[in-house]
Amino acid sequence: MLRTVLEYPVVLERDLDGRVVATCPDVTGASGVGEYDDDALARARAALLEALGVRIRTRRPIPEPSDRGRALRVRVPPLVEAKLHVYREMWRLGLTRVELARRLGWHRPQVDRLLDLTHASRLEQLDAALAVLGLRLDLVVEDLEGRTSRPRGSVR
Repeated sequence: MLRTVLEYPVVLERDLDGRVVATCPDVTGASGVGEYDDDALARARAALLEALGVRIRTRRPIPEPSDRGRALRVRVPPLVEAKLHVYREMWRLGLTRVELARRLGWHRPQVDRLLDLTHASRLEQLDAALAVLGLRLDLVVEDLEGRTSRPRGSVR
């Protein structure tokens, strides 16, 4: 079972002007500069998404996030992660956009939009694309606060 979360390690450094530079060493070109750590991280996340989008547009592989022993990481949004899994599986299988469109019974521009990281694709579309690639999309919701009990009146 493939269960992954695409979280890329980030390195924070100060430049000579005192600004914070956040760099994702796994993805060339994914770095951002800000006045504060959070600002630099937000800019690095945007740069990461742009760099991954460029890799898709230029038909290059998506790098696997490394461990690199870093606690500080930038996570791609869930919708983008699903798109990246579609693209990575296409890459692994040597499948073209035209072939994926044929298998889905779609037009090529629909596949182009599906792989556009800035386009708000529907989960049903991503689920269909992953299914024809032999994968299944599961939605997992985690409790970040560690709660174990449900509030009264909750749905079971």
